Amino acid sequence: AGILKDFKMLRDLGCFTNITTTRPPGKAPPPAEQRFKIKYREQQPIALGDLPPQSWKVRTVARGDRFRPGEHFDKTAAPTIHAPTLKIFIAWIVQEGLLPYQFDQSNAFYGNPMDVAGIVLMLPPGFDPHSDKLRPLHLPPLYGEMVKGVPGIPQGSLLQYNTVAPRLRNMGFEPMAAEPCLFLHTTKTMATSLFVDDGVLGVPTHADAEQFFKEFGRDRKVTWEPLSNTLGIEFVVKYDPHQRSIFMHQEQYALTVLERAGMQDCSPAKTPAVAGRNLSKTDGPATDTERAALEEKGLHQSKYRSVCAAINYLATITRDDIRFAQGKNAKYCLNPGAIHFLAQQHLLKFIKGTTQYGVEFVWKASDPAPVDGPLTIEAFSDSSFADDIDTARTTVGNVIKVNGATVSATSKLGKRVDSCVNHSELDAFTDCVDGTFTDSSACALVKTSRTVKWLRGIKAAFERRDEANMPPTPVYVDNAGVLSMVNDVTIKAANKHIYRTLAEARVLVQVEKVVTPIKIATNDNISNAMTKQEPGIEKSAAQLRQVTGPALY
Repeated sequence: AGILKDFKMLRDLGCFTNITTTRPPGKAPPPAEQRFKIKYREQQPIALGDLPPQSWKVRTVARGDRFRPGEHFDKTAAPTIHAPTLKIFIAWIVQEGLLPYQFDQSNAFYGNPMDVAGIVLMLPPGFDPHSDKLRPLHLPPLYGEMVKGVPGIPQGSLLQYNTVAPRLRNMGFEPMAAEPCLFLHTTKTMATSLFVDDGVLGVPTHADAEQFFKEFGRDRKVTWEPLSNTLGIEFVVKYDPHQRSIFMHQEQYALTVLERAGMQDCSPAKTPAVAGRNLSKTDGPATDTERAALEEKGLHQSKYRSVCAAINYLATITRDDIRFAQGKNAKYCLNPGAIHFLAQQHLLKFIKGTTQYGVEFVWKASDPAPVDGPLTIEAFSDSSFADDIDTARTTVGNVIKVNGATVSATSKLGKRVDSCVNHSELDAFTDCVDGTFTDSSACALVKTSRTVKWLRGIKAAFERRDEANMPPTPVYVDNAGVLSMVNDVTIKAANKHIYRTLAEARVLVQVEKVVTPIKIATNDNISNAMTKQEPGIEKSAAQLRQVTGPALY
C-alpha cells in the first residue's frame, strides 16, 4: 500500500516524462529505488503488521551518489537559517508580542522543478506510469527523464528553496539581505524562517496564520501548529498581559546524547571541563597496540567521534556554555587517547546535570522602553593567550546577547601565533563582523565585530531602518591594550605585523561606527567561559549560567 501511494504521488506530480524501455546510450543512468523507514518503539522495531497502511514510510529515492557535477547538477548548496538568526527572530517575536507557529511541508523533496534538463533515471521496479497497479517485475526496466525532483538528488534542498522563496515573495515576504532564509513581510509586522522544509512563523493574530498557511500550502500539504518543538529544539511559550517569554531548550536531545554515549546514569559534574587540564595530541595512542588496548577498555575512536558530533548540535543551538570544552575535545577526534575520553566524559557529566538549561527571551510590561529599537545587541570578547600546547596559538571567544539572552557565541583557535596578549585580544574583538578575513587569520575583537555587523543587518531589517543610522554596538573587553590600539591613529613598530587586522578594527570603530569597545573588569567578562575553564567551581558555574540559562524547571 505504501509503495502504491508513493508511485501515485510521482504520477500526480509529473516527476518523470518520456518514459521508455529503451536504455539511453552512454553510461548507465542513475537508478531510483524504494527506501523503507524502520520505525522503533523503545528498543524494539515496530512490526509492519502493527502499523496502519497510512503509517508505512516508503520513499522513492534517486541514487544521488551517482550524479556527476556538470552533468546532473551544477549547484547543491542551499540556504538554511543559522542558529543565531533563529534566536534573534524569537527575540523579535517576543518583543513585538507576535504569535509563534511552526510548520512542516510534507513530501517537500518531491515535485520541485529541476534545474538541469535531460537527466534520465532508471525508474524503480514496479513503477507503472499509467496504472495504479504494480508493474510486473519480470518486464524490462523503465527509463524516464526527471523533470521534477525526488529525494536523494544532491540539489534537492536547493530546488526546495528555489520553489518556496518565490512563493513567499508573491505573498509579500522578502528575504533579508543579511539572512536569505528569514523573510519579512513588506507591509505587516510578521515574518517567517525556512530550514529546508521546516519553518517558524511570527504573526499578530491567529487569523493571519490561517491566511498564511492557506496561501503557502495551496498546492502542497503543510502541517502547522503553535510553536512547541521543531528542528530538535523544544520551545516553552508563555504569554500574559504583563510578561511574555519563549524558552528554548534541548532537554530530550541532551538525554539522547547521554544515552548514545552510555552515560545516562552518570553522576553530574558542575563544570564542563576540569580547570588546569591541558590536552595535547601527544596524549593520543602512538601505536596500534596502544589503540587496541584502549578498545579493550571500550574506548573506541568511532564512539568518541560519534558522541562529539552529537554534542556539536547541542552546543550550536542552545548550550553555548559548553562551547569551550566541546571545542577542545573535538580537536582530538582523529586520534583520541585516554585523557581525551576522560575529558569528553566529564563534559557529558556536566550535560547530565544541566539538561534542563536553555535560552530564554523575555518581555515585561514593567521594563523601560528600549532606547534603540526593540532589539538590543551587546557583545563580549576575550582570549586566552597561547594556551594551545600543540601550536602555541590562542583560544579566542565571544558572547553576543540580544535583549539579554545569548544568540551567538564562539570558542576557537586563532589561525596564527600571536606575539602578545594585546594582539590575541584584538583577534577576539574583530571576530564578531562580516565573515571575511583580512590576515591569515581572523582576529577576538575583530572576530566579534564581524558577527555583530551581521546581526546588526538583521536588526535593521526587523526594525525597518538604515543600518548606517544605528548607534554603534558595545563590545566589552577586559584588556586596556585593545582600546589603546583601536583608538590610536598611528601604527607602532610592535604592531606592524598585524597592521591589516588593526586597520580593519579601526575602520569598524572609527569610520563605520559599527562597534565601540568598552573596558570592563575581567570578573564581569562572561566571554571568559569561551576561552578557559575557571578554577573556582561556584564562580565558573555562575558565569556559565550567564551564558546559557535559566533552567526549565
